Formats: sequence, structure tokens, C-alpha cells
Amino acid sequence: MLQRFLSALRSLAFASLAISVLSLLSGCGESSTTTVNGTVTYKDKAVESGTVTLFAKESGAAFTGTIQPDGSFTIENVPEGSVQIGVSSPNPNPERPADRRGAGENPNTMNSRARGVPGAPAAPAPAASTAPAGKWVPIPEGYLDPANSGLTGTVKSGQTLKVEMK
Repeated sequence: MLQRFLSALRSLAFASLAISVLSLLSGCGESSTTTVNGTVTYKDKAVESGTVTLFAKESGAAFTGTIQPDGSFTIENVPEGSVQIGVSSPNPNPERPADRRGAGENPNTMNSRARGVPGAPAAPAPAASTAPAGKWVPIPEGYLDPANSGLTGTVKSGQTLKVEMK
């Protein structure tokens, strides 16, 4: 009788173990995805243009969205979990390199001005930016690469992802 009981107990233990392993394995490789809604700020000001890149640590996949004028962004089908974040906000109205030499000016004089030679005439002031005031906030390039930006977050369904750069 004791042998039947031990045999039944072993069978039950094996069945329980098999069910546990199968239930764990059935969840592997599957992760739920969600639409990420978020905001981007730099020094408490909305970043009004550019892109946000989310690098999902678990899957190794990158997801990118466009920053809207109000600083918001939306990225679809992002797996829930930890992400590293990169932000790019290039100047939407970059200055064209100005030709600092006036008509008929000696190029050697220009070179001596550029080198800061004493007595050389001052270089003309740079052209003013064409970006409307308050519309573009420059951010350091160090925030571009998700792996090195220091920006991290957690993607979870129904939660806003706030990207705050200092």
C-alpha cells in the first residue's frame, strides 16, 4: 500500500512540475504591445520638433515617433517593459554658412581675421537665426543615442511616458 501511495505521489509531483514548466514556457517570447503616448521636455520647456527613439531592452528592437509642436509623441506597437530613450531635435531652420568675405576683399585679410591677428578688422556678426523665437529648443547631442543618453523609462499600457531632460 505504501508503494502505491509513493508512486501516486511521484506521479502527482511530476504532473505538477510539468504543468508549471508548460505554463512558464507558454509566456516566453510573448509580450504585450501598446501604443506609447508621451511628452518631451528639456529644462522644463517642451521640445517642439524632432524624434523620440525607444529601445526595448528585452527585445532589442527600436521604435521611433515624431515629436509634435506641443512636445507630445505617439509610438505604436511598443512592447511593454523597460526602454532606453534617445531624443533628436535638429534645428528646423538651420543657418546657411555665410560667406564672410566682402566683395573685393583680400582673402588673406579674411584669414588673418579668422586667426585673431591683432589689428585685423573684426569679422562681421553672424546672421540671425531664422527660427521663430521660442519655437525650437536646442538640446545636447548626448541625448541622441538611447544606449548612452541616460534616459530610461517603463512602457506600460495606459500610462504616459514623460521624457524629461535637464
